[in-house]
Amino acid sequence: MINENENENEICLKDDFQTNETVDTTVLNNVPDTVIETVDNTVTFTEEEEEVAVVVDEDADLDPDSLKWLTEFNNSKKVDEGFAENGKDLIEIELWPGINLSVVVCIDSNGETFYKNLTLQFKEDLTMKEIIHTVDDLLKHLASPGRKGFVTPSDFKLESQPVIDKISKYMLEENLKDVTENGDEMDLYIENYKWIWNIINLNIYTLMHVRLSNDNLDSKASDSDSDLLAGFKHLMSRLYNNIDPSIRLKLNKPGISIVQNIYTGFDTEYKYRDKIFNDLISVQLAVNTRTILKIPKKETFYVCELDTLNNKAYPVKKLKGFRYDLFEDIVNKCVNKIRLLKSDKYDTILNILHEGFKGLTISNPDIFKSYERDGYFYIALPRTNVEKHVYLNKDNVGFTFNDLLETSSKMGSRYLDADYSKIRTILKNIRKFYGRDNAMVELFKNKDSEVGILDDLDTDTLSITPTTGLSDVKRYSRSKIRSLDININRIRTNYIIAHLTNADLSMLKDFDNVKDSLDIVNKSFITLGKPLKHGNFNVHIRDTMLLAPAGKKGLAAIGSLLGLGKIELEKTELESMDLLLSNDREKFLRYAITDAIITLLYANYMEDQLFNSRVVGVPISLSSLSAAYVKNEWEKSGYKGYQINPLYLIGDSGVTQTPQGLYKTKEVGRKISMYISNYRGGRNESFMYGVDNSRYWIDYDLTSAYTSAMALLGNPDYNNARNLTEEELFKMTDEDLIMSYTIFSTKFKFPSNTKYPSIPCYLNESTTIYPLEGEATLTGVEFVLAKEQNCEFIDIKDIFIIPFESVLEKTGGSRGRKKVTCKFVNQPFRNIIKELQDRRLQHPKKSLGNLMEKEKGNSIYGNVVKGMSNQKKFDIKTGRTVRMEGGLLTNPIIASWITAFIRSVVGECIHNVSLLKGSVVSITTDGFITNLKDLEYNIIRGRIKTKALISSYRKVREFLSPDSNPDALELKTRTVGIISWTTRGQFSLDGQLKATTGFQVKGLNFEDLDNVFRSTMTGEDRVIEFIQSSLRSAKDIYMHGGHVTKTYADRVFRMEYDNKRVLNIPVELLEEDKFNNHLLDSSPAKNVKTVEGLRFLRCIHRKNVYNKMTSKAGSSKYKSDLDLAIRNFVKGCVKDPIGYNLTAFKSYSDLIDFVKNYKKDYRISKTSISNLKNRKMVVKGVPRNPDTLAFAEYVKEKFPSFDETQFFEKVYDK
Repeated sequence: MINENENENEICLKDDFQTNETVDTTVLNNVPDTVIETVDNTVTFTEEEEEVAVVVDEDADLDPDSLKWLTEFNNSKKVDEGFAENGKDLIEIELWPGINLSVVVCIDSNGETFYKNLTLQFKEDLTMKEIIHTVDDLLKHLASPGRKGFVTPSDFKLESQPVIDKISKYMLEENLKDVTENGDEMDLYIENYKWIWNIINLNIYTLMHVRLSNDNLDSKASDSDSDLLAGFKHLMSRLYNNIDPSIRLKLNKPGISIVQNIYTGFDTEYKYRDKIFNDLISVQLAVNTRTILKIPKKETFYVCELDTLNNKAYPVKKLKGFRYDLFEDIVNKCVNKIRLLKSDKYDTILNILHEGFKGLTISNPDIFKSYERDGYFYIALPRTNVEKHVYLNKDNVGFTFNDLLETSSKMGSRYLDADYSKIRTILKNIRKFYGRDNAMVELFKNKDSEVGILDDLDTDTLSITPTTGLSDVKRYSRSKIRSLDININRIRTNYIIAHLTNADLSMLKDFDNVKDSLDIVNKSFITLGKPLKHGNFNVHIRDTMLLAPAGKKGLAAIGSLLGLGKIELEKTELESMDLLLSNDREKFLRYAITDAIITLLYANYMEDQLFNSRVVGVPISLSSLSAAYVKNEWEKSGYKGYQINPLYLIGDSGVTQTPQGLYKTKEVGRKISMYISNYRGGRNESFMYGVDNSRYWIDYDLTSAYTSAMALLGNPDYNNARNLTEEELFKMTDEDLIMSYTIFSTKFKFPSNTKYPSIPCYLNESTTIYPLEGEATLTGVEFVLAKEQNCEFIDIKDIFIIPFESVLEKTGGSRGRKKVTCKFVNQPFRNIIKELQDRRLQHPKKSLGNLMEKEKGNSIYGNVVKGMSNQKKFDIKTGRTVRMEGGLLTNPIIASWITAFIRSVVGECIHNVSLLKGSVVSITTDGFITNLKDLEYNIIRGRIKTKALISSYRKVREFLSPDSNPDALELKTRTVGIISWTTRGQFSLDGQLKATTGFQVKGLNFEDLDNVFRSTMTGEDRVIEFIQSSLRSAKDIYMHGGHVTKTYADRVFRMEYDNKRVLNIPVELLEEDKFNNHLLDSSPAKNVKTVEGLRFLRCIHRKNVYNKMTSKAGSSKYKSDLDLAIRNFVKGCVKDPIGYNLTAFKSYSDLIDFVKNYKKDYRISKTSISNLKNRKMVVKGVPRNPDTLAFAEYVKEKFPSFDETQFFEKVYDK
């Protein structure tokens, strides 16, 4: 409630906006009073802040338990410098003049010999000059094969490389003698040589570091020795550059990153002006902040391939015969010794920070969030409470993007600066104490004080792409500070978050100066990749529309999920927000700021979801959140992913279908086009046409169709992929065909009595049909169903199989015999889908947590098929429409299997319906409408044999839902009576079933729809003309300027059969022309040509058939709301009977004069009136606004009986 004080510029508000880390539940409790300070047109909500002093008590008593931790910590620092151990032998040989090789020989419990602690040592008393010459000669020797200008096969012999040969004896499990140029021996030779080359360079580099450290040469070197010292260091640099980048990364000294975010919930209120523009009323900001610490941690080296562009490590295939464990041990010992010499204090400080902050997250898990990944420890500190700010555009000055950033930065920066100062104080104290002999003791004495500082930190998580390595961090950092041997990299980001960004951003005064820096994703303005810059801040823009669950896209729906209700406004108030501000300032401010707060809190929630997947940032979309979740789960389980080569993504045809890409992806890459050609999405068909008034119909869905399919699929075993013969194909069992990525091309022919053939064929680039015969590319799954339907296969070719990865497992059998079974391993999504479904059950139905787990699962499929459907997007940077690209999860092999499996399961179901003498109205991806009850029971328990696919589906449902109903089919709707006209065109007579793709039903109730559809189906033709309303798109605003306003256009909706099949019309109905009130069944077309002919006859009379290839059709969009009102008035005047309770004009000329008397320049002619007269039906009416209301008043002056309600609400001919 707002209380006016004596000072009219101050308004006290009892506020209830406060952040809460778990926004699933009520977020608005125990809220302090808030003050609104009004300066000019600005309303600022401020919170009182208490300064907390940092006190370090150096005289506090020592906690004895802390010493235990200290002892363990110090012990862990020690480097094992010895070679021989009790019961083990030490071998020492000369590797090269002046350099010895030492290795420990061990014997395991089975008597097998193995080696450890392989190291190199300089011989004693070598001078610096001798070391330089010795190492230089060794490097020349190792490079000798190429020094003569060419290399020959004789160079493969290890005896020609004595240094490599001496080390190889310990690195190879068996002696590598003769190297064949085309065999596996060559791969092993290359692997062995590469890593021994690194062993030599790394060991000598380590020895030279030790020599520099022990002799303190930098300080002792005289002027005469400076050249020698320079040569020594230059040689070290050569050695360092010879070392593999994956090893060098472990030698770096990465800094601590303090990433600090401002989160700005942004909303505008505006008033409609005209078709293009709105007038700004106010701008609302809701701001909070968070700080994340990114602390590098020491990690063990493992053999990998490093992408040097982003320092991302990828696992490599390990060859049998090379001792990777010994190699990794050698590398880690050298790395530890070098880091001990170069950065021992630095590593100790980082370790203290890591352990200290980790302890905080363990003891305060609800306050501090953390994770470890890619060699870093991330800790997210608590967010600040929400600050609110409202700008009132009283003088029509406007509000700029710069104003937005300046205001939000000012609101959040004081929190970020305070946190940054406190964190630096912690680091200084640690560094100060570390310099004393009792450093650790002093640190623990002040442990409570340090925790107190941390408890007072009032910021929270950043959101940039995680960086690896100091060089990458520098690119993002705006201020790089060296403080007491600790590299501190401060990264500041401002997230601007709105709901429908194209509406709010376009209202900014300088939007035209900003728009070229934005990106468009699913009709929203956001930033992708490189952020915008504003002072010391990176700026990212996010849209909560892209993060909202299906069915909950509205801001009010999101608010209810958060436990935060929107202020209810009357329709008249929503249409006149300027009047609301004048009449009820308190209500306006409450309503306006709530929208900004909802977007802020929802973005906070989504950021936490992403942080749980060990990624920092506010996600771009649900798809990106889902991808991050999958990658994190794969990483935790050790699964390497299903890409053949991480640098040549199998779903990116622009990369893989190139000479280099095909070389990297090998035989599988050359077969990718077959899997792509098989990918068709879901099965969508209409089998019946007409009206049924009495029969009982059931709408079935496959339970969690796509997530269940993903839980069943296996890991592609590319190494065992091969071509098959036709004989091998037919010998495969149903399970082998289903549980593999088998594909082939064939001609086919179903028996003529097949009701629902199951092999899809392309009719055109976007339409698929299922004829009796044709030619197609099939998966093994589709082959199983087609065989069940007694399909004949002709000219089978290009048969290729990628097995699911599996292992043979022995299990107990009867009479004590062991049974060997095949167990699938590394299934990409099986455990992920299971975990998501289990977690979903932990939340109440329809709660935010429940919906979020559901969306993660559903979005996985979208990531798998991303970039495959030729979907386009408008690219602002190039000004062109471009094809969407695939990602790390995209895989045509898996995508084709998923869609083929779902098509085949529902195809098997409807095939069984035909065997059970039932009917199917339509099929839509994963569901179908039939008249058979208890269908699944009749299939599984009955005598029907065609059930291989639904049985496989039930097995995966049993795995996913062991404690609940494992049925494959779930009953979605029961209804009596139905109208059906096309694919995705069904309407039940009780309103329970409504599929009306292409027709805008908003604003029409059941009675309206029933009347429209019935009258159309039984009328002279099957056409409905209606006025479609929509919002201006981001692309339209970018291209032509203006704001988000409603647009209106005439649309034609045809209730005609799509002729993918052939309708069966009984002769008696056709002769008497009585089929309009019947529900007609259909038969499959013979082939593609049959359907082409049917559709040609259906469409030839339409002008757009020719307009496609010749001139453009006239625009159906209205130029303004007034244009919409006038044209609909004219339609009412010339229709038969006359609409709107009007009186007829004597002639077209009189009607033209009437219109032009109101708007002189309105373009209207007798021809245009005649065109309007021929329109059959208008559904939904004219929007109410000042322009249309004024025209209605003008009409009522001539026609007092004018039915204004019918004009504005909805109108259609009966």
